[in-house]
Amino acid sequence: MTIGDLDGNALNLGSAFDEISEKSATRYFEQHPEEDWEACVHRRLLYNCMTMVGFTNYSEEWWHYDFNNVS
Repeated sequence: MTIGDLDGNALNLGSAFDEISEKSATRYFEQHPEEDWEACVHRRLLYNCMTMVGFTNYSEEWWHYDFNNVS
């Protein structure tokens, strides 16, 4: 899952979708906001929109959301 602008262009979320790095963790830019403030704001927006409607986030991947999964 990602978010885009009105023209359908993906917004800056600080790392590529499916990138294997520490920057992929959802809260990475919360802990390092000076590194990429824009990515931090966009991740907050994505996280808040998704969780407000019942999705849960896999914390190691900012793009990974599930709905109604029971463990």
